[in-house]
Amino acid sequence: MAVWNLGSIAAHVQGIIEDIPNYISGAKLLDIAYQQVLFAEQYTGQSIGSVAIAEKYQPAICDLTSAQVLSLMEIRGADVSSIQLGELSISKGASSSTMAASDKLKEEGLRKLRELGRKVSY
Repeated sequence: MAVWNLGSIAAHVQGIIEDIPNYISGAKLLDIAYQQVLFAEQYTGQSIGSVAIAEKYQPAICDLTSAQVLSLMEIRGADVSSIQLGELSISKGASSSTMAASDKLKEEGLRKLRELGRKVSY
């Protein structure tokens, strides 16, 4: 990975989530990515920015952005019988596959942020 910006994050998310609706793609997807950058900054206590996102933050921000996109798709009723995100594949059972994938990605994104640690001030 190289240094990415919000457009790179959005392009990555569009590459792993199929059929992102028009109401989420474009400027809205960039806004979702930016909100996740802000969350990561608040969580880690580090300045990440939106233009030169360092490699160590990219996996967590991509997962969190993907989770938010899937959550919005679920809210608007874009549920499908199965969903595949890279190696993760979930088939619909008792609950929504879109929400199950969203929850898994959010957990994974938060785990990656925890691994980066937090800035502690005394």
